[in-house]
Parts: sequence; C-alpha cells; structure tokens
Amino acid sequence: MQADIAAAADGVELSAAGSKEGVAEFNDINNAAAYGMSGEVLRARRNSMLVMEGISIVTLLVGIALAFVLSMFITKPLRLAINNINEGAVQVEAASGQGSNAGQSPAEGGSEQAQGRAGKAIIGDSPTSGNAVARQKTGTVKRTRSSLILPHLFKEPFICYH
Repeated sequence: MQADIAAAADGVELSAAGSKEGVAEFNDINNAAAYGMSGEVLRARRNSMLVMEGISIVTLLVGIALAFVLSMFITKPLRLAINNINEGAVQVEAASGQGSNAGQSPAEGGSEQAQGRAGKAIIGDSPTSGNAVARQKTGTVKRTRSSLILPHLFKEPFICYH
C-alpha cells in the first residue's frame, strides 16, 4: 500500500508541476497582452489629447472672432449716436449764438431804419439803403425767433413705442 500511496503522490506531483507550467505560461500571455494593451491606451490617450487641444484652439479663435464682430455691431450704432449728439450740440450752439444776435438785431435795425428814413429823401429805397437792410434783419430775426420757439413747444420728450 505504501507503494500505491507513493505512486499516487508522484502523479499529483507531476500534475502540480504541469499546473505550475500552465500558470507560468498563462502569466506570460497575460503580461504580453497587458503590454500591448497599454501601448494602445497610450496611443489613444495621445490622440484624444491632440483632438482636445485642437478643439480648444478652434473654440478660442471662434470666440475671439465672435467678440470682435459683436463689438463692431455694438460700437457702430454708438458711434453714430455720438456723432448725431455732437452735431446736435453744434446746432444748439449755433442757435444760441443766433438768439443772442437776434436780441441785438432789432435795436440795430431800428437805428438803421431811422437813419434810412432820414437818408431816404437823399438816396431813395435802393437795396443798400437803410430800409432794405432793416427788412433783411427783420426777416432774420423772425426766422431766428421761430427756430428758438418751436423746440420749446414740445416740453415732453418724444417717445416712440413699437
């Protein structure tokens, strides 16, 4: 019986050695597959990083272009409004200058008209006489007064509803 036990033990030992070789062979195959897979993973990682960098650069460029275009659409109407306000200020300044001159013109026109009456007997009613000059100044005063009065008729601001 001891011989039978020894023979059985030798058979188990041989099968264990075969299992060890099988495990070692499996380990070698597994390591080779892992190295191959890690190379593929590294390539995929590198490619995805390049794609993300490219998308980031394109997004940045599109953002800069969009910001530039939007700023142009905003600044153009603002510049137009500023120019219109400046033109309006120039016109108001000119009108105020005319208004101050209009106050002086009737007095000057009256004195010139008085001089014109005195000189009418001598010179007559020529275009350079006092009456013609007084008529011109009176017309200027009427136009100036109407341009100063009309804007004041509208005390409420004009509001346009769409």
